[in-house]
Amino acid sequence: MLICKGYDVNGLDSIIGHGLEKAGRAFQKANGLAVDGIAGRATWTRLFA
Repeated sequence: MLICKGYDVNGLDSIIGHGLEKAGRAFQKANGLAVDGIAGRATWTRLFA
């Protein structure tokens, strides 16, 4: 979903790498969420909004 929303996750692999964490934090910040790098309920809800 981050890729679909225009965030660069620095490629796809089978682990949560630095690029994915960085993109997740950027998404959280841009959406007024707690920036913790964890895809919790609020983050998932906003991703699919």
